[in-house]
Amino acid sequence: MKDAVLIEREVRSTIKTLRAWLPRANEIDRGVIEESIGRLLRYRTNGINCPDCKSASNQNGKSASGAQRYRCLDENCGRTFVHPMTYKRHGGGNRIDSSRRDNLIRLLRSGRGIRNSARLAHVCRFTARVIWMQIRQSEKIMCGCGREITHKGWCKVRFQRSAKRQKFVRKWHEKFPNR
Repeated sequence: MKDAVLIEREVRSTIKTLRAWLPRANEIDRGVIEESIGRLLRYRTNGINCPDCKSASNQNGKSASGAQRYRCLDENCGRTFVHPMTYKRHGGGNRIDSSRRDNLIRLLRSGRGIRNSARLAHVCRFTARVIWMQIRQSEKIMCGCGREITHKGWCKVRFQRSAKRQKFVRKWHEKFPNR
């Protein structure tokens, strides 16, 4: 089995050769060459495209914060960038994209707990708590039973959602059947 570095070199040299042939090729050959270059570019990249020109890119070192950097393979662009899903550690802390934030807010407003909402929205529970506090300051959130979400005790909605509470009540009735 060939070493990954050797394969990468072969792919680079093949792409270079094909690009050299491109200006001298007729229309039919040009289409075949461009298709071959595209296949080779997809082979050597992990599907991460340039945010500007949407062409393929490959890994290109690390940023100061340790995030993986990529370089666009398009000759006209050549931009370097960090993967769009990488969280930036400067300028106000981590950020979550708007779709995750909207999903988290929807889950929190529906009356789910902070940990459960964070798990379902794929965010950190501390981030979910910060967003929860922002929501609570700006609006009044109601539980499914009609009271404010911060009410104490068990209500019908909380009981139905919690398997632990249901198990506790079953065991309670087994211990004390007359109550």
